[in-house]
Amino acid sequence: MAQLEIEKHAAQLADASAQLAILGTISADHTAATVQLGSVVLTNQGNFYVAASVGQLNVGHEKYFVISPKSPVGQKLNGLTAGQSFVLNGKMFELLQVL
Repeated sequence: MAQLEIEKHAAQLADASAQLAILGTISADHTAATVQLGSVVLTNQGNFYVAASVGQLNVGHEKYFVISPKSPVGQKLNGLTAGQSFVLNGKMFELLQVL
């Protein structure tokens, strides 16, 4: 039983280490016209930060979903620019701004 717990925690540590490594590659001065790792994307369906999958982040009164570029939304966003759109699960996402 203890061995299973050790393995579970080791897997969680490995996952956290991988996410930290991804975050370490993102520049604080990141700017790009197209969506890529480190982009903040404002859409009509919510705001996204493409980094590591850590969930929702509240900044002031704004909500941001911190997503992995490998997530379904991240894959759809990748390479898009402001003004473009895509459909995911029957919802139309319109990119308002890419920061």
